Amino acid sequence: MAVYDEIYQNALCEIDRISADIDNNIGFDTKSIIIEHSESTLDAADYCFTFLFGLLGALVSTNEKLEAYLADIHKVASEADGEYDKFQLLMGKLLHHKGDAIDTMQRRDGSSTYVMFHRLLWGHDPFSRGADNPFRLMIAQEGSKTRGILQALRHLIADTMSKQGLPLPGSSVLDYVTEDGKTTNYIIDIANNLSIEAFDNKAMSQEIYSHLFTIRTQDIAGGVLAKLLAEVYFKARKIDNKLRKAQILFMVYAINFFAEAVIGAVKQKGVPYINIPVATSMMVSFAKFCYYDAKETHQLSKETEKLTLLSEEIIDRYDYHAGMSISYTSAEELLCSLNCSDDNMGALIDFLKGDEE
Repeated sequence: MAVYDEIYQNALCEIDRISADIDNNIGFDTKSIIIEHSESTLDAADYCFTFLFGLLGALVSTNEKLEAYLADIHKVASEADGEYDKFQLLMGKLLHHKGDAIDTMQRRDGSSTYVMFHRLLWGHDPFSRGADNPFRLMIAQEGSKTRGILQALRHLIADTMSKQGLPLPGSSVLDYVTEDGKTTNYIIDIANNLSIEAFDNKAMSQEIYSHLFTIRTQDIAGGVLAKLLAEVYFKARKIDNKLRKAQILFMVYAINFFAEAVIGAVKQKGVPYINIPVATSMMVSFAKFCYYDAKETHQLSKETEKLTLLSEEIIDRYDYHAGMSISYTSAEELLCSLNCSDDNMGALIDFLKGDEE
């Protein structure tokens, strides 16, 4: 049995030698393969804080007290009477726009209109190609391109703080002429129809319009807060992976957007709030996520190809060594072979002894 133990130990040593030979010749440590998660993989904390940041952004965007506070800044800018704090007075002074030609109560066809949708029908679309373009109006009023452009910007920014909000740029392309010859806009029809469906009247048309088709500072503030909280989270946890950051930001904006939509649907009997600035940021974040994901997938494909070639080389070396060695299907076959070897060795010794005699 001592002979068989020696053979067994020699075989183990041979296996170690072959393994070492593979490591030395291929340059790969076969004992050091460790499977790790990618740096872009999100953990439980990522999901929890992502939900929290998005929800906080939605709460800011729908807070009624903040809405009223920002509306007061617009009132100061319009010289409306009221009680205001120092910050509101300061911002109102910076954004002063009372008497601007932009606020003329008329339609783009020249006929008069009412206050409710006056911004949609005149003077507040920077992409308008007509005489009501805000920059064209203010340059003519101020008599200077620089002063006119700056005043138009002040006015448009101030309007984003009002409850009505600033119409989406390009809204004027949805104008059409009614049967009585007046210019109106398809957005007004949509708001009226939604109000009738939800409340059986047009009383909520203005509110629905403001939360669906305008840009509001409050909406921007909610998205900015969510973004800032995410950036602080990245620094606190030292997250540098671009794909992981893109995933988190996309989820933050998505939660912000859909949470605000749900809150709006509750308040407006099924008609959601649509946060245009956050929706835009969400789409940009999704585009970044797709880009970095494709980039990482390509890198993983290259590494997988390298590992495939390496595994094929290891298999080839294994087959080479296996082909050089004798294999046995059972222990009995091995013992039989060893007995035969002993018999052959005995016969050889007897033969040599006979020659010596």
